Amino acid sequence: MLVTARAPASASLRNLAITATPGDDQQMRADVNRLLYRSRQRGWLELDLLMGMWAEQNVPTMTAKQLEDYNVVLDEENPDLFKWLTNQLPTPEHLRNNSAYQLLHASVQQSMDKHSVVSTRATQGKDWVKGWDDNKKGELTAEQK
Repeated sequence: MLVTARAPASASLRNLAITATPGDDQQMRADVNRLLYRSRQRGWLELDLLMGMWAEQNVPTMTAKQLEDYNVVLDEENPDLFKWLTNQLPTPEHLRNNSAYQLLHASVQQSMDKHSVVSTRATQGKDWVKGWDDNKKGELTAEQK
């Protein structure tokens, strides 16, 4: 694997420090591999797939700043992250300018546009729950309210 990103010795991430110094390819590979592992092993199959496949294609060529930004994304809780990536909830302020999140979010949106119909998605601000009420049978009519 060819890794082109270099992190300065002082680079510090919240839960995972990129410890490689310029020219330390072995440590950089180890740091990238940790980020790849965290992407594939989220504990939610949906995020394991979304983030794992995206990370395999993008993380090895990210800059040191993008690796730091991506680590911040990985620190987010699964339910929140899934809802932000699928536009069920608006992206919080602290991630709006995060370069790695922007790339990941754009990729998820592109995939959703390619593989799903808009009417099958949750509307923003409303959770999508597959199951008993997919056809809105449980909603009260105006007469019932």
